[in-house]
Amino acid sequence: MTTVEQLKETFSDNFVNSYRAHSCHFNIVGPEFYGYHKLLQKIYEDSETIQDDLGELIRAMEETAPETISEILELADLEEQIAYDSANHMLRLVLEGQEHMINSYYKLNDVAETENHCDISNFAQDRIRKHKKFAWQLRSILE
Repeated sequence: MTTVEQLKETFSDNFVNSYRAHSCHFNIVGPEFYGYHKLLQKIYEDSETIQDDLGELIRAMEETAPETISEILELADLEEQIAYDSANHMLRLVLEGQEHMINSYYKLNDVAETENHCDISNFAQDRIRKHKKFAWQLRSILE
């Protein structure tokens, strides 16, 4: 896989991950609602903000970012989830999304380093750190 191909997959994974967290944000219920709601907001806002950066990295490589939802779902390696049965289940799905994004950014880092795109590998490394923090926070809640 090339850097731009991995960027497109990561762009698509991020889109699905962002919507998963956002959906859980407004659908979560329970006695810990407020804390969960706030953490999920931080997660989806971070992912939504980075979506623009991913698109711009693709465009800087003289390629077109995915343009339709169906194209995004086709390119994404992260599956969309629509059924929730509890707050814990929602949080586990968001944790799964964070872990998936860590792996997606590791793949992006590796291919970018191979192709000498240090700017993209640095970006991927920063994102790995961010997703690891969110994963740690979610795991701490779920223990």
